[in-house]
Amino acid sequence: IMANCNKLFMEYEKNLNIPKIKEDKIRESKDKLRERICGYLKDKHPEYKPEFYIQGSYKMRTTILTKDKECDLDYGIYFNTEVDITSTTLQRWVKNALDGATSSLVEHRSKCLRVIYKQDYHIDFPVYIFPEKEKYPFLAVKDSDFEMSDPKGLIKWYVEEKSKNQQLNRIVKYLKGWGDHKRNKMPSGLAMSILAANNIQANDRDDLSLKDTLIEIQKILNNNFKCIVPVMPYDDLFENYNDVRKDNFLSNLSNFIEDAQNAVYNEPNQLQASKLWCKHLGPHFPSGENEDIDKKEKELRQKANIILGGKAYSQPIGIITADSSGVKNKPHTNYHGSKFDMNKSKSGGKYRTFLREKSRIESKYAFLKCVIYQQKGKKMKCKGVVKPTEYSVDYTIRINCDGHNPPKVYVINPKIEYSDDIHLYKDGSLCLYHEEKDSFYWDYKKHSIYDTIIPWTLEWFIFYELYLITGKWEHPFVSHKTIGISNPPK
Repeated sequence: IMANCNKLFMEYEKNLNIPKIKEDKIRESKDKLRERICGYLKDKHPEYKPEFYIQGSYKMRTTILTKDKECDLDYGIYFNTEVDITSTTLQRWVKNALDGATSSLVEHRSKCLRVIYKQDYHIDFPVYIFPEKEKYPFLAVKDSDFEMSDPKGLIKWYVEEKSKNQQLNRIVKYLKGWGDHKRNKMPSGLAMSILAANNIQANDRDDLSLKDTLIEIQKILNNNFKCIVPVMPYDDLFENYNDVRKDNFLSNLSNFIEDAQNAVYNEPNQLQASKLWCKHLGPHFPSGENEDIDKKEKELRQKANIILGGKAYSQPIGIITADSSGVKNKPHTNYHGSKFDMNKSKSGGKYRTFLREKSRIESKYAFLKCVIYQQKGKKMKCKGVVKPTEYSVDYTIRINCDGHNPPKVYVINPKIEYSDDIHLYKDGSLCLYHEEKDSFYWDYKKHSIYDTIIPWTLEWFIFYELYLITGKWEHPFVSHKTIGISNPPK
């Protein structure tokens, strides 16, 4: 297995998400259109009282932003009554209610009414009747009869499948992104969802899961080219595919598998591997780093294993090894010490404490220099440049000590954006502790920066760089959300 692109897939999945501002607009439009429909029917056909149900990919949370920056919402309209009109007439009533809602004409499609918001999104309104005595609703079809359908049952089926593997939603979105990029009558989003759910191959890495899932889909379709909806009416979504459409899909599938295998097995350079994925997933897929990501991950994992095995020693040049001549890394804990506020200590006590810390730090770490200065009382800051592995960038760090709060570590360069996922506080300081709620004690009388804060910072960089490859924080941690904080203790 070569270039790990899991983190790129995590970014790709986020790039496929609908921006919040667009989601808000869709919800607002949905509510206004529902009011139009309810008002029209109450006035014109009061015996028909609609109920509404969000369904399809929006309900499944697998809606994607297309390469045209568009998306859609399926909003089912249900009439829990016997019907004495044709399916086309019932659809036409809904169309009449929707006419004029936007500058675009309402599309009266075979199985829904589509309201288009130009260059932005559209909302589909499938119309159903659901008589009390029936087990399933019936979908209105233009110029035809009502046909049995079970969209709520489909959602229930999908939720059950997702409960078996939380990776499913992402794999579905990747397949839909692939179909959107290739187009030319590629399978529908529903077909992609069913194919993914029926054939998903779980893996800690999404790139490997997608590759293996594509191979399984190909195997199944080569044996029997069908995609059966798993609920009533159990129809085959591929039933009306002609040879040209079928061959187009299978050809795209074969080409995708070939490039996926090359990306995974033959391409150590992450940038080149990402180009292979991008051919099929489109411009939303991010570019990788122009480096041998396999060698980098291997070295990072060696260091991570040393750390997690409790055998880590921090060396003078700022790297972590198992060489016991360095400083032994302590567990990430505050030791539940009693809080000692140097601001309230006797005259000179704070300065002497900082002198001790400065001496220890500079004697143990050649890459750090410390300065004690006056700014509303004595304070100390340490600054230096560290390179955790030969494949790493240089990190410029600063440690701030005010004698009151726990020491804070900031990465000055390169700029690292805030994220709970990487255990960074909103003020930009690193989250280095494994504290329990309400116990953020740092005792300057008992604790030393050289064998806690600095080794923990070096560990943080190892797991941060692993995160940039895998998309996962692999060091044990206590979630900020669990303990209810997003900023360091004061």
